[in-house]
Amino acid sequence: MKSSSKAAIGRLGPIRVTNPDRSGSGARGRLRVPSDTSNVNSAGAIIVLHVKAGLSMLASKRVVEKLLEQGDLALQFPSVADLEELRLGLAKTGVTSELVRVEADETRAERNLSLHMAEHR
Repeated sequence: MKSSSKAAIGRLGPIRVTNPDRSGSGARGRLRVPSDTSNVNSAGAIIVLHVKAGLSMLASKRVVEKLLEQGDLALQFPSVADLEELRLGLAKTGVTSELVRVEADETRAERNLSLHMAEHR
């Protein structure tokens, strides 16, 4: 490895490992960002969505990209252990949120409906 590459890697610093919390149940929410997105920490929002909302890193990235593009986005989260932690984490990144817990029966009914629709395509 070239010494210039080693120096560049050394400047990058440590990599933060994030593991999603998959212990919660589903939730629905609406995310919003201000029209001036310069104060939105998009990388931080991606990590919060990954760790606190059960989304994959790629899904989190796509959500944040679409949110920055549209300014307002409604979506469903697969597993949220603590709604308030998710709200606070997103608020620290400049994203406001309105979140509600989805009951297990409601989630099961939606899953069954989507499976039924997939079978008949």
